Amino acid sequence: MTAGYETITPEELRHFTASHDEADYEIIDVREPAEYRQGHVPGARHIPVGEVEARLDELVPGRTHIFYCRSGARSRAALTFAVESGLTFGPLYDLAGGILAWDGHTVPDEPRLATFASVSDMRSLLLRAIDMEKAVHGLYTRVREASGRPVVCDLMDKLVGVEVAHARVIYRELRKWWAAADGQLPPFENLFETLEGRVLEGGRSVDELEPWIRSASTGDCHEVADLALELEFAAYDLYRNLADEAVQGSGLGEDAGRVFLDLASQEKAHARMIVAAIARFGEEGADATT
Repeated sequence: MTAGYETITPEELRHFTASHDEADYEIIDVREPAEYRQGHVPGARHIPVGEVEARLDELVPGRTHIFYCRSGARSRAALTFAVESGLTFGPLYDLAGGILAWDGHTVPDEPRLATFASVSDMRSLLLRAIDMEKAVHGLYTRVREASGRPVVCDLMDKLVGVEVAHARVIYRELRKWWAAADGQLPPFENLFETLEGRVLEGGRSVDELEPWIRSASTGDCHEVADLALELEFAAYDLYRNLADEAVQGSGLGEDAGRVFLDLASQEKAHARMIVAAIARFGEEGADATT
């Protein structure tokens, strides 16, 4: 998602490792210790995603580094941290589909956030952003209701609260841009209540994703966390792109760019919270039920 690294398929990785000297590259598994012990790509070094930022200086400059996780969300988070660290590396790659694709399994089709391509004015952009927060809030709420595992419920409770808080931050920015327009902006609670929350890819509603929600909430806890990371980094990537577009393309100006950069930074903070929760899954018994 974020510029600075490329994607490599399992077939391409097998060809790459067969045709390059071992000293030319390093494969990094960013899953949790128990997952790594259950099986990993041959020769992969283990650095859990929660430790990646603190250990980036261990990566040898000039080498090709290939990151992977279960299905792709955690490795993209790790690569984003690497790209934004300011450190110099060799080529960076994300293994498409993660260990599931490497082992020949079908990777679940996780919902992705839609773009704002058809929206150009700041008020509409911010309204769409609040609508997006409500859509993700609704998804987290449904997963929380469907799950009986304490660690999942705890993570979803935190994320539900985070999405509402973030929507309020966007609302405060919207109020500044609304001041010069006709009409009165409804109070946050009223606005949030009336929004549809249909910003997931293809205009699909949370109701339409019910089969996926049931599957995610009864599957591996890491699957749920990976979905959450996917959504938070999709939002992060979206706000970063909107910031660039505001300054360079749409004519909205630097103030609008600053707003979207701030929102991107907050989405990345949400992602770090999920990364920290992943590390606790094994400690607290991820498979326990209420």
